[in-house]
Amino acid sequence: MIGYRLYYLDTHSHIVGREEFFAEDDDAALMIAASLREASARAHSGLMLWQGARQIFSTDEVRAPAAVLSFRAGLRDARDVADEPLLLVP
Repeated sequence: MIGYRLYYLDTHSHIVGREEFFAEDDDAALMIAASLREASARAHSGLMLWQGARQIFSTDEVRAPAAVLSFRAGLRDARDVADEPLLLVP
């Protein structure tokens, strides 16, 4: 399992919160991030997902179309499986 950090951003792109979790790979981390974003969307304006010193995704910039598509698919899938429990390993 790989450790990831999800930072929540305010309207000025300042960090206002953080979640740490483990996932099998970047795609799984994006899906977890999508679920966490959906659960707390009213509390922040954006987010950044990091694995170590590597930025995986940011709502402030479009870095990799594949990551954006995967993130959007994760949002859709998260809505479809909202009743299923999400396992986060501390």
